Amino acid sequence: MTLTAPATATGSTLVTVDRHQAGDWQRALAGLGRRLPVGWDAAGERSGGVAGYDLILAAPRTLSALAWFLMSASEEALADPILQAHHDALRAVAVEFGCATGAEAPTVVGHGYDSARQPWSHAHLVYGALAATNQGFVPLDPVLVAEQAERHIFGYQLLVRRAVTKLVGAELGLGWAAPAADGSCEVTGLPAQALQVIEEPCRPLSEIGACWDDRERL
Repeated sequence: MTLTAPATATGSTLVTVDRHQAGDWQRALAGLGRRLPVGWDAAGERSGGVAGYDLILAAPRTLSALAWFLMSASEEALADPILQAHHDALRAVAVEFGCATGAEAPTVVGHGYDSARQPWSHAHLVYGALAATNQGFVPLDPVLVAEQAERHIFGYQLLVRRAVTKLVGAELGLGWAAPAADGSCEVTGLPAQALQVIEEPCRPLSEIGACWDDRERL
């Protein structure tokens, strides 16, 4: 018996972290022993009130459920390529997004679960709002950042899907739903046992401190 995936909001997004929200990100990063990214402007004094940006890259929720299902069945050889595809894609996007926007290198926080402790591989790429230049730190262009975020989220989804299409289709006999606006495609044909692990509602991935503390190593 197979079921369709539960309706869920797309996880990948860009959060513009303003000076009022900066403390939430600072506490989350400090709690993990992570540094603030270069160019972080906590008070927003030089960037129009913006402290930084959080580019969230989330694998299709059903793809994370599939990886969990395979791991629980001791099929690590099948699950590992799914997890690796996520890691490889986000590393590529982290570099390309910085080049496209002029941002400094991000601080990356990887999460394997959502706030309800359900599998959902995603990462927060936290960038400062300021870029280092020969004339000192200057603010990033927020319009350019937003445009490039949309483009790179789409690219991330394409990279992930390209890496696992043979596994999902030819090896496991599953399919893909029609793509969402951000380029993500949910897996179709999953058994009920796999879908049951992602049926509970969860808080938005844009709340960096909401996800369960069992985080992925990046």
